[in-house]
Amino acid sequence: MSSKFFFICYGVGILSTIGIGPIFILTFNRAATYGFLRGAATAFGSSLADAVLFGLGFAGFLSLVGEASGLHLVLDLVGGVMLILMGAYYFKRSISFKRVMIEARENIILIIIKSFLITIFNPGAILYFGYMSIQVSEGLRNGTIFARSIGIFMVFLGTLTCFILLSFFASRMKNAITGKRLRSISRLTGVLLMIVGIYFLYDFVIGLERYGLL
Repeated sequence: MSSKFFFICYGVGILSTIGIGPIFILTFNRAATYGFLRGAATAFGSSLADAVLFGLGFAGFLSLVGEASGLHLVLDLVGGVMLILMGAYYFKRSISFKRVMIEARENIILIIIKSFLITIFNPGAILYFGYMSIQVSEGLRNGTIFARSIGIFMVFLGTLTCFILLSFFASRMKNAITGKRLRSISRLTGVLLMIVGIYFLYDFVIGLERYGLL
């Protein structure tokens, strides 16, 4: 297995961060509001989920998800509801500097788990890594388990690199953000998350109609 395969896997991770998805929004929000560490924890959890999904794609599991219409609908429903509820929370909460100081002490492990679950149940992420794992599978032929593991790690590293940079630049804004701007960022985050969630639910309804369940 050549080094080209590892660079391709790294690129797969980088490409997964393109576009303003739920994790992009949350990473920016937490870094700008609570500091670099909280944004980095969000990035780590999502990157870990990306690596898991890529590994499952190699194992052929994600192709089964694509063929199982019922499972895809469940993912749309769970992901959509999860994002809408989280978006409503961010939109409605009353944020203040005192609250920021309290929430800045939120357990890092809990932040990692939250971002991991958001990503692992994201239908878009599942389809993306299912597709990309098929595209790069040629590089896996006759590859050792160690080499395959390095490929999966490179995906993790590619995703993490981009979101860590996002977290760093967003955290530089923290000292310049006023209470009014904090509320605006929180509401914008809520709106964007709800939009993505509504899209997933729309896809869920379309899926029900497609399979004659409505």
